[in-house]
Amino acid sequence: MTAIQDYSDVFHTPAFVAGFSCRNHHSHHPDDRERLTLELGLNPKHLVIPQQVHSATVAWVNDPGYLTKTDGIITVNKQLVLSIQVADCIPVFLGDGNTGWGLVHAGWRGLVAGILPNAIRKMISKGSHSKNITVLLGPAICSKHFEIGEDIKQQFDPQFVSYRENRLFVDLKGIARNQLVKEGIPENQIIVHSGCTWEDEDRYYSYRREGQAAGRMIAIMGWKHS
Repeated sequence: MTAIQDYSDVFHTPAFVAGFSCRNHHSHHPDDRERLTLELGLNPKHLVIPQQVHSATVAWVNDPGYLTKTDGIITVNKQLVLSIQVADCIPVFLGDGNTGWGLVHAGWRGLVAGILPNAIRKMISKGSHSKNITVLLGPAICSKHFEIGEDIKQQFDPQFVSYRENRLFVDLKGIARNQLVKEGIPENQIIVHSGCTWEDEDRYYSYRREGQAAGRMIAIMGWKHS
């Protein structure tokens, strides 16, 4: 089984790299971004690492380093290597060729707070056009396993909430896709990865399945330089 999933071809942009680590990625620590970055042919000295807090905050970045309380990062600087980590939440890869690209950590709190519209609007404000943005929704927990309580049901669009055996479940990828379409992203440019982090224990970590013991998958985006 591969240790890294390569999504670069999704964006049809030469030298552009989009990768995602699986749970068998041979790192010293689940959050070893430097090793993954090197294996993807990118420079770890140029990493951007956000402190994820399940917010709707999206930052436009032009320098490497750490960001506090940020769950989305957008840039046009080809020297940078963007990164996030997930373990059930959706890793959202955004690309508009040379005009802008980014990564978003989209958990349920971020989704209901509007992190994806925030990311798309920030890209547009910096020169992108919604019709040119390609989006990949990476492996995340699926609607069969993302269970919620009645106390937060009202926060979700009812069309993405289902009942099974008197239990409530939410389709997070469906919510994300719907929000992107509303922001003008063409439906054929939204690629939804079918992988479920809860179901595929051999390939992915899952916080819902493993609790505090769960590791993290890492998403990386950047440009190779000759």
